Amino acid sequence: MADSLQSVAAAIQPAVRALEQYAKEPTAAYTLSGLCIAAAPFGFGHKALNAGAGAVAVPRVLPPFWQLLGFAGFFATGGYMIAQGDALNGSGVVTAWSLTYVTFHTLPNLLRFGRAPLAALLSVGVTTLGLGVHGSYYFDKASWRGAVPGLLLPPRTA
Repeated sequence: MADSLQSVAAAIQPAVRALEQYAKEPTAAYTLSGLCIAAAPFGFGHKALNAGAGAVAVPRVLPPFWQLLGFAGFFATGGYMIAQGDALNGSGVVTAWSLTYVTFHTLPNLLRFGRAPLAALLSVGVTTLGLGVHGSYYFDKASWRGAVPGLLLPPRTA
């Protein structure tokens, strides 16, 4: 079992190393922020859709306006941290808020994305850029090397 896990980890490491260069640049975080800002005006439309619906309410697929602005602000803050040279903590901020978005807005609405392309685009962007790029960098053990003293064991000497 341990050998198979090590072989899977060895197969994944080249992809993680390839994504690492993108996590050290703020472009992905700023792109997520821009996607949230672009989708924010559509967060107001839920009450208008339900005004004439009667007993059948239309489910909310996009987050409300203020939540989208909040996510945009948090993603932009992570990008700013990366731009200032703190790629590890900036990726941590983007990863944490991406996990929050996926948990509360993507997973409950997976079956409704066929009729809501903007919500699908936003969820795919958060999952790909936020979790794929920044999450793989943040949770990679090698990125923590030197950031926290004593976190990794010193190498064995023969």
